[in-house]
Amino acid sequence: ADKEKITHEDIRRKIKEWYNGYRFGTVNVPAVYNPFSVTNALARKEFLNFWFESGTPTFLVEMLKKNRESFDPDHLEASGNLLATFDIDNIPITALMFQAGYLTIADYNAENQTYTLKYPNREVATALKKYLLEALISVKSAHVERMSFQLKHAFDQQDIEYVVKLCEQLFAHVPYQLHIRQERYYHSLLQMIFTVGGIKSQSEFSTSHGRIDLVLHLPKIIYIVEVKFNDSAHNALAQIEERRYYEQFLSFGKPIMLLGLNFKREPHNFEIEYQVKSLSQPALQ
Repeated sequence: ADKEKITHEDIRRKIKEWYNGYRFGTVNVPAVYNPFSVTNALARKEFLNFWFESGTPTFLVEMLKKNRESFDPDHLEASGNLLATFDIDNIPITALMFQAGYLTIADYNAENQTYTLKYPNREVATALKKYLLEALISVKSAHVERMSFQLKHAFDQQDIEYVVKLCEQLFAHVPYQLHIRQERYYHSLLQMIFTVGGIKSQSEFSTSHGRIDLVLHLPKIIYIVEVKFNDSAHNALAQIEERRYYEQFLSFGKPIMLLGLNFKREPHNFEIEYQVKSLSQPALQ
């Protein structure tokens, strides 16, 4: 706490956010910490991905590549029988991720006898999303991490032109025959990139007027982002304005930027169109 110049309680919250979250039951079961990561964090007085620092698990990246269309770690449900599968030659990706500690139990539906799974904590979510991006866009995780941090800096500087340029560079690596022609695909990839870059983001944020694709909370500004695929950036921005997605963030006391993105993908062309508008400035493009 002295090193970070924050309170002891804030340090406890950060340790919990980074390393707590593993659950081994369904009813009134407390979440537990990863002891290896906690002891390393206390010894080094840093918040790092200690569990993953030995290197990229190649087997995991290859499994993710094979299951790129079916594996969505933000929306996972599984039966107890599936999670208990141990046939290593024919193990479902969800069971493998759960058994290896990349996912943990979030909830249990007794009626359907299914478990809802989630990332245990920030340590796992940040590292795993690097590997997911490596599998999905065919770029090494170190390169993804470097560009993600550049993206955060561009957002901090409100340089949306450079934000879009960086995203185009990353997404251009996806072979045409491998990409998924859905808005959800690009939405998920963006959310992963933001997580890797250390940008605090909320996906599918519910409001009284609908769901916001992405809300980005930066130290000095908030971004409200709507994503479209083979549509138009104009329609994306118009949806934010018409549904007044920004209303509940007005009390935060920060500038708010509205950002509409449209991903255009054709056999021989890929580009990202954008329109951006500040609530206190004229619309820009």
